[in-house]
Order: sequence, then C-alpha cells, then structure tokens
Amino acid sequence: MEQWLPPHFSPPMHVHHREDQVLHVLEGEITARLGDMDAPTTTVVAGESVFLPRDVPHCFMAGPDGAKMLEINTPG
Repeated sequence: MEQWLPPHFSPPMHVHHREDQVLHVLEGEITARLGDMDAPTTTVVAGESVFLPRDVPHCFMAGPDGAKMLEINTPG
C-alpha cells in the first residue's frame, strides 16, 4: 500500500507474527529500528528499502519533511 507519513510520524514498537514487511521510500526519508529499543537505527532515503522480517520487533519514524513510501507485506 502507498502511505504518506506526516513529519516525525512513528508507530509504536510492534511485531508481525504472520508476515514479512518491506518499506520502500519514494519521497523523503524514514529511520527504521529492527530489534529492541537498544538496537541501532538505519536511515532509509528515497529509492531505498528496508526489510522487516516477521517475529522481530520494529518501528520507524518519518523524517522532518515527512515521507511517502510503499509498504509491502508477504503473504498479503
């Protein structure tokens, strides 16, 4: 699904048990965290993707200008 994220939007740390997830940034940037709250973050900019495997806690935050991204879940 295509998503427009307002500046600094962030869902809480959560986990998916049935699907893997890919976030592909189309515009702006997001910062993703994979693992617990002590895990390092990765900045993902337009044209880049991040893979979030099932059963691993994760969260992300849109950059200061927001972001547009595709969220791909498998299985759908």
